[in-house]
Amino acid sequence: MTAAHEDFVERTRPESWTSNSWDMHHLRGLLGRINPVGLRIDMMSDLEVARAMTDQKPAYATFHVMGDSVVPAFWTGYFDVKPDIAIIKGEPFTTPSGRVSRTPGRVGLWGFGSKAFVVSDALEPHLRFLVERLDLARPDLHETLKRKGVKVRFWCYWDKQIGNRVPDVPNDIRAMMEALGGTIEIDGY
Repeated sequence: MTAAHEDFVERTRPESWTSNSWDMHHLRGLLGRINPVGLRIDMMSDLEVARAMTDQKPAYATFHVMGDSVVPAFWTGYFDVKPDIAIIKGEPFTTPSGRVSRTPGRVGLWGFGSKAFVVSDALEPHLRFLVERLDLARPDLHETLKRKGVKVRFWCYWDKQIGNRVPDVPNDIRAMMEALGGTIEIDGY
């Protein structure tokens, strides 16, 4: 089932995808198994079903820099990527839904995730993507974190309802995060 989903996502642009009603019936069944909550699959158009299939991610990871002294602009320049989330403690921020928060940030946070870049139901490809893209093995990172007074973590999403799988965090990535004084958190749903 997960392999079928990955195959669909890899080869499909939802706007150009069409199929017969029998295929759509099976696709709706697959979508129902990979996302058992919230979607009214029977009420969706064929295009909405195809888009929903490409949106489902049974695993992904985000690298966070956290602390009261986080200055998102510094970390954006340091890692040379636009963050998915940037919060300055005490200031309003843009939520993931695109709205401005009603309350100021309680902690500084800079985060960049794999969700838009990696299609895999295993955590390892997501973590390896982040390690490589952010160059987390760079020799000055640990000292920079200490100097800035911040902590780091990998926050991982894991859909444990899909298939018979176990979260996989390679030993070298665990060791790297330990050396940085960071953590790896896995939230399973």
